[in-house]
Amino acid sequence: MSKLSESLTSTQLEREIVKGMNNEQIFDEYVQEIVEYLRSIGVEGNAKHIGFKRYSVSPEWSEYNPKKSLPKTDIIIGDKRISIKSKNSFQIMDANKNELLALFYCSSNNTDIIKSRMSKNIIDTFQKLIYNQTASGTVGKTKKIDPVLQEAEVMHKELQKQLEIMFTNNTLFKKNFIKEVLTGSYKFGAQSEASSTHILILSPNEIVFSPINDKIINIFANKINIHVSFSSRGVKGLGASGKYRYWSVVRMIVEHLFENKLMYANGQLNEKSIVYIRNIINYILSLFTSIENILQFLEIDPEISIMG
Repeated sequence: MSKLSESLTSTQLEREIVKGMNNEQIFDEYVQEIVEYLRSIGVEGNAKHIGFKRYSVSPEWSEYNPKKSLPKTDIIIGDKRISIKSKNSFQIMDANKNELLALFYCSSNNTDIIKSRMSKNIIDTFQKLIYNQTASGTVGKTKKIDPVLQEAEVMHKELQKQLEIMFTNNTLFKKNFIKEVLTGSYKFGAQSEASSTHILILSPNEIVFSPINDKIINIFANKINIHVSFSSRGVKGLGASGKYRYWSVVRMIVEHLFENKLMYANGQLNEKSIVYIRNIINYILSLFTSIENILQFLEIDPEISIMG
């Protein structure tokens, strides 16, 4: 298997996949493997790239953040709205205070979590997060002398701890939250082309394609890390030299998604691993007399496809 192409940006990679699925000429070897793999598992149909467009949000979402937003879907192939993630670790959320409030309330739907004291504390902290402030230097330099930013740094650490506790204590809420981050079904509406139904994960050694279902959400839930910090960008315009606009964000990062797989490294099984697995399979086969029983025991579900 070819290595993940580092010569293409994420947007270029998405567009090349679309070209390949539409039978247009492509030259990148890795993209060709992706296209062949998708076709081999039955992914077919007209393809288009929509990751650059901004979409209106649902009425429920607009109560907290009415701005148009980039979609969760990067490409559409046939009836599959696909979010593409590259590499072994990647960010799935970068949310300011308004986006966080929308996420929190919508993810709390059909649960009692919103009534808890911790939820109220978290929402209160969301409301206090810095949004769209300006400094005459970088955030790194300014927070050394600005008591407002120093106080915000303390609040960031407390919020990160609160969210980690919340996710630990309420797995249903955590899964609802991750599902919304991945799909955007509340944000854009379940039928909008901006809300994704499938995910394509491209690591250096594997291609994983799956519906965004409970199985994939459970995998993500065990690999999520939360970081609360500042985000910033330089201010443009006359008299803006050296000025920066900054705001608080909560980032959700999936780290080392394919690490710690049983005896798996660099896309290959070593010889001892193969012998070990063969012994396990032979033992299992000795316990069953039919393929049907074996499949039931292994709980095989073909929805998640992996190419390695």
